[in-house]
Amino acid sequence: MITGIYHNAMNVLDMEKSLRFYVDGVGMKFSHEIKKEDGSPWIVYLSIGNAESLELFYGGVKDHETPYSEEQIGYHHWCITCTDLAKLHERVLKTDTLNPKDEGKQPSMLKNGGKNFWIHDPDGNALEIVQPKPVEEYAGRDELLGIGHWALAVQDIPKAVYFYTTKLGFRWERTLNKDGEPWIDYLIVREEPRQTIELFHNASKSTPNEWNSAGSPHVCFSCDNVQAMVELLRERGVPIYIEPKIGADGKGQAWIRDPEGHRIELMTA
Repeated sequence: MITGIYHNAMNVLDMEKSLRFYVDGVGMKFSHEIKKEDGSPWIVYLSIGNAESLELFYGGVKDHETPYSEEQIGYHHWCITCTDLAKLHERVLKTDTLNPKDEGKQPSMLKNGGKNFWIHDPDGNALEIVQPKPVEEYAGRDELLGIGHWALAVQDIPKAVYFYTTKLGFRWERTLNKDGEPWIDYLIVREEPRQTIELFHNASKSTPNEWNSAGSPHVCFSCDNVQAMVELLRERGVPIYIEPKIGADGKGQAWIRDPEGHRIELMTA
């Protein structure tokens, strides 16, 4: 019933700076903004491609030094795909919000023939940008194609793999080794266009992950039918964190957590 990764959500410290990075630099398109009941700013929605989006929440709180670390439990990085990496790379390196650690960073070739490069947004969140091969089939689309994958660093790989395959129905693909040791497990969310979850091994350093922690507090998967998905998960023994309801954007949603506490939103596409 899950049809793909629908959006990634980020709490940001400086909305103006983040918008300059993700819109002027990366090339996402402003969609709309919603406010809280008291009229104060709440969420800005940016379109990525393939109906997927980035949600930027106002009022992020910096309660840990860096949102990205290989050994840190939880959010590791997220990835978007594009049709012209050279063009995007040139524009991103010119943005006035470029993180100093990314100056002069060049694209790399991937083993599957594609290209990628890594950058960090104004809050230090890691973003991977990939040009897959082949790209001819995407002719006529916008430069950005959509969300490529969502990456987590976890302590218990077998438990995480069991949850995402047995409970949510994703397909385990392979384990990538580094220096002779298991490094990343790949799970297929959707075959075409390809979307995956990357589970990084041996996380040990825990950091705060509250609703307003700077970084990525949740990821969202699109569903054909949220209520039916919730009932299926209930049958499979998955606790429902927040029961189905209509969200502020008018769409059906429900919430669960994975074995290590990562928040997962289920939403009607």
